[in-house]
This record gives sequence, C-alpha cells and structure tokens, in this order.
Amino acid sequence: MANARRESRWAGAHVWDVPAHLVPIEGARRGVLRITRDASVAETLHSGMAREAAIGFTADVIHLPAIAQAELPPNLVPGLVRIAWDGGSPDGRIPELLRVGACLDLAPSDGALDALVECSEGGVMCRLVDLAAWTTAPEALASSLEHYLTSPRLEAPIEPWHSIARGIASRRPRDLSGTYDETLRRNYWLGEDGSVSLSERHATGGLVFGRLEDGPEGWQQSPAWRALEARRRQPFLRRSTCAFCPHYLWCGAYAADDAGSPDPAWCGVWIPLFERLQEAADIAWAEAGEGEPEEYPG
Repeated sequence: MANARRESRWAGAHVWDVPAHLVPIEGARRGVLRITRDASVAETLHSGMAREAAIGFTADVIHLPAIAQAELPPNLVPGLVRIAWDGGSPDGRIPELLRVGACLDLAPSDGALDALVECSEGGVMCRLVDLAAWTTAPEALASSLEHYLTSPRLEAPIEPWHSIARGIASRRPRDLSGTYDETLRRNYWLGEDGSVSLSERHATGGLVFGRLEDGPEGWQQSPAWRALEARRRQPFLRRSTCAFCPHYLWCGAYAADDAGSPDPAWCGVWIPLFERLQEAADIAWAEAGEGEPEEYPG
C-alpha cells in the first residue's frame, strides 16, 4: 500500500537527482526533488523552493550522526534517503538509519553481505548499487537473493529483489531501469556543470541531453534522448535474444548494447537469479491455491 500511495503521489511528476548544494541538506551528496510536470525545474531550483520539493537525498554514512540530528526537509519519502555504506560494521548505526527512514546503499566489497544481513534484519531497507560490479561477484549477488527469499528474520526490503518480486507477484512488469530511477520522461539527473541526463550511469557513459537551460523540448531533441528511446526498441526491431527472453519484463535489457544485443556475461549471472525469483513466486502461488498466471498484462 505504501508503494501504491507513493506511485499515486508521483503521478504526473518528474523526479530530479540534483547536486546537494541546490537543496541544501547538511551532509548530503545529492538531493532528489519531485517537480510537477507543469513546473519548471530551473524556477524551482532558483526560487528557494527546492527544499520543499525534496523527497530524498544521498549521503555517506560518515555524515549519518549529523543527519539524524538535523532538521530535514518536510516531504522526505522513506527509502529515498540513501546512505552509502563505507565498508565498516553497521553495528550501532541502525537506530540512526531507522530514524531518518534510510535505505543503505551497498556496493560489492568485503563485508557487504554481512552489513546487508544485519541491516535488513534490523528493519533497514537495503539496495545493491553498481549492478555491473555486483555481476562480477555472482556468488555474493546470489547470496543476497537467497537471504531475501529465505531469511526468517528479514524485516525490510532488499532491492532490486523486492521490486522484481512485487512485479512478479502483482503480475505487472517492473524492470531494473524502473527500480533504479532510470525511466525516460520521468527521471532526470543534473550535473554540477548544469548538464542534464537520465542518470549518473548514463551521464558517465556520455549520454547527456544538454544543459538545464535547454528545457524539455531541447532535451527531447538531443541525440542522447533519441538514442535511449531507440535502445528500448532495438531488441524487438532486431529480434535479439532479449526480445524473446522470458525475463525481459524484469531485466528490461538493462545491460544490452545500443543494437539491443545482450551481454552474455550479464545474462549468465542474472538469468538464474530471475529464474529463482520466478520459482519462489510459483511456489507462493501454488500454496495460495492461485496457480501460475497464464500471461502478464502489457
């Protein structure tokens, strides 16, 4: 229900990932703003209303004590306060994470799984970040999924598994781009230099729509925007493996190239994980007496 209410609240809105100094929030690296479609992001940023529009932010865990004591923006959404794990033990930090409704962002490294287990069993939402790096640590990635599916002490979601599982259970597609705030026409990323892209991942890859002052019409005419639109269509236009993959609804050709061709290394790691999630859903449906759905809605 909470997610349904959040999606309803965001209907007709753009979500902007912006440099923290534009918000500002003490200790934050980036801010997340909800801006209605009939509002100008430039006006919001320069009118002093950015703090009211803030629904989340990212920060390093070293700043967590100060954040937990600070007066935060009034409209923060639980789970969109994202705290980057620093590799240390989360012991003693769970109360502060819970106080600010934080999600712990975990990149693959020594101790990451221990932190994920401790925090998710302590009621703190966790999120795997840098999926390309997690793909090079397949055993750890699989272990995070098994913990999500089997731990009797789990008290909080683990992403991306929770969003995918919800999609399977509700029989509505929810791919990795949606889970990681990379939905074209909804999500935007603003660089320190005023450049606009879909996300930091895409900006780093050179897909920049233009500058803030170019506005929506300028961004949508950019080569980068057209390339991202085309990338979603390519698997079907070229009849690539992704177009016929039973897990496309959850993956969305996340690691496919510009021609829509899949990355064999990615597929080798992720397909078994999607199959494991589907298997768990089939068991849950059978236990509920519902059986497996014949097809998913478009």
